[in-house]
Amino acid sequence: FFFKQKTAYEDYKVTGVQTCALPILGDGSYGFDRFGNRNYQLRSDIGDGVGYSSGYQTFGIFQPFMLEEDQSLFFVNPRGMVTYDSAHFAGSLGGGFRFLNPETERILGFGGWWDHDSTGNFDYDQWGLSFESLGNVWDFRANAYIPFNNGTNVLRQNLTGSVFFVGNNIGLGRSTLYQTQFGGGDFEVGGAIIPGFSDAGFRAYAGGYYLQGDDYLGAAYGVKARVEALVTQNFLVNVGYSNDTFFDNNLTMALTWYFGTGEDARWFQRIPQTNRLYQQMERNYRNMVLTHEVSDFVRALRAGGTGGSGGAVGTPINVVHVNNTAAAGGDGSWEHPLNSLPGTTGSNVDIILVDRGDGTTHNMTGGIVLNDWQRLLGEGVQHSFTSTQGTFLLPGYSPGAFPSITNLTGDAVVLANHNEVSGFNIPKAGGRAIYGDNVQDFNLNNLNITDSKLAGIQIDNASGTGRITDVDVSGSGRNGIQIISKGASVLNLTTRNVSSTDNDLSGMEISGLGTSRITLSSLGDTFNNNAELGVGVFGVDFATVTATFTNLTAKTDRKSTRLNSSHLVISYAVFCL
Repeated sequence: FFFKQKTAYEDYKVTGVQTCALPILGDGSYGFDRFGNRNYQLRSDIGDGVGYSSGYQTFGIFQPFMLEEDQSLFFVNPRGMVTYDSAHFAGSLGGGFRFLNPETERILGFGGWWDHDSTGNFDYDQWGLSFESLGNVWDFRANAYIPFNNGTNVLRQNLTGSVFFVGNNIGLGRSTLYQTQFGGGDFEVGGAIIPGFSDAGFRAYAGGYYLQGDDYLGAAYGVKARVEALVTQNFLVNVGYSNDTFFDNNLTMALTWYFGTGEDARWFQRIPQTNRLYQQMERNYRNMVLTHEVSDFVRALRAGGTGGSGGAVGTPINVVHVNNTAAAGGDGSWEHPLNSLPGTTGSNVDIILVDRGDGTTHNMTGGIVLNDWQRLLGEGVQHSFTSTQGTFLLPGYSPGAFPSITNLTGDAVVLANHNEVSGFNIPKAGGRAIYGDNVQDFNLNNLNITDSKLAGIQIDNASGTGRITDVDVSGSGRNGIQIISKGASVLNLTTRNVSSTDNDLSGMEISGLGTSRITLSSLGDTFNNNAELGVGVFGVDFATVTATFTNLTAKTDRKSTRLNSSHLVISYAVFCL
């Protein structure tokens, strides 16, 4: 630290009550300079510390206002700082009071502060309170830090790509980079206590500190220690260590130059107590801010009209899980799936996800009636889903056989509107494997349908967009696939890689009735060994059917193809008969 500039006084004496000689300053004026002993500080903090990284450069001014010379004073202390890592600015403005007891030679000091930091993204501010008791040997300091501007801010937030089930919902892994400001306090005890070094300007201190973050981070305690060496009266070296659970281990060094003290460059000498009245207070002048990453998850939210329930956009996607090897009493969650195929579900359910289980129809023989916008999905196919956060692969996929479901006494799956059925074996349905009436939009894919008592797939009065892809139908008691549009319905139907064989009637029949309009696009479909037609396309009354067949195979049927309509348009056909 620094020596106070001494003022030359003339001797004076008091005689009685009528005569008094005032002290005369060296320049001939009376009294003393109340604003004297101003000093300037240039300080370099090197290394990571509690609440900051990479260090910073400080320029400070200490301006006293003396009440009693070398005994009591008020002071103000503005400081400006520039960070090394990002060249951002910080600052501090404070003031206080100090009093030197001439009998005990102990200084008591009090300070109040406003500290400001800018990280480039956000600004942080805090109030500070300081107390110090400085003696010839022992010192004690305590400080409090009270944030008042920003607590916690988000620097970056993104999804990690991790997707998993959580209860009846879908979790999306998320990473968030936060900046959190801490409040708290610190203290230290020590002084000129190093044997053999105290008179050489060395002082040592040890203490602790308390950090209070937000509700997520909570609080922590830390320990600290430092050694300071007054190399010359104008050059001070500080080496400090701190440890806590938030900022971990930190080793810092501070190099401080003082200007305006008027002192000679005396090496390694202890300073008197009166000079310590004009030292700058020892505290943390930086706002304590921690940049930390939090990994958590958010629930996938309905986007609306994309294969979910059609529920309110922004609400969680609801999944019911089924596994015929699960324990009884399950609630349909990922952790506790149902052990049998439900006859239906609540209208708030988006996806019924059926695990492969033991691969049989055990507990899966009652059939299911779907609600609008529901998806009935089986393991063995890599499904995807769309949420407000984007489109992702549905978790739970493992390659292998499809799960098996059926209804021994009726239709195995009854469609509503906007349904998808994917990834199942459906054997020996007592009615139709898949049936729907007045159905708008359907997506049937990756299905193996065998030995249905009636049709394999039958949809009456279909409209909107229909897709039948990667579906095998065989052994049906009636048509393998039967799609009908009625009235003024409009249907855009796509079939891809469909095989419908060995059925008691036709492999596939597409029929338009009334004034309906059907557009059919068929690619790579096979209709073999059916008792009636391989494929039949019919337009009745004023219906219009436009069909495109590419790479169609229809063999050994009673009649491979039948195209019958005054409004039938075949735009392109490649037949293998």
